[in-house]
Amino acid sequence: MVPNTSQQVALAGARALLDKARVALKPGPEGQRFSDEDVHGLYRVGVTFLASGKLLEAKGLLAVACGLRPGQASYWRVLGYVQRELGLLDRAVMSYRHALLLEPDNADQMVELADCHLRAGERMLALGMLEPALKAYAISGATGPMPERALSLGKLLTLH
Repeated sequence: MVPNTSQQVALAGARALLDKARVALKPGPEGQRFSDEDVHGLYRVGVTFLASGKLLEAKGLLAVACGLRPGQASYWRVLGYVQRELGLLDRAVMSYRHALLLEPDNADQMVELADCHLRAGERMLALGMLEPALKAYAISGATGPMPERALSLGKLLTLH
């Protein structure tokens, strides 16, 4: 299958950013030249690959973005999602935990982590993440897909 023009442009942009990232990851003054805009560009291309179903490509770009800006919780959260979808549950758990360390009150991240634990058969760990998320949603009055997903996961946990 030949990529369309927009995919070719995105791929060319990603290659250029990755070449720059290789320099940025080197120790010393060269490593300081990778701007926040460049890192966010890597992240955006990774998300584009994710949206088009290219999970391995997305994982690679998102991992580089996380390595360059380890304080960006959203980068870790999306990387965790990709890893989970690839069946890399141990890696996904590590990424979600990193995101949760950066944003400890983020109930959505707790739900994502609970989902990973549940998929890995770690029911007690899943429950440990799900309970505070459900409490946070109840206190805030949040509605939408994530609170509903948390309730669904809770039902799955109580069925077994």
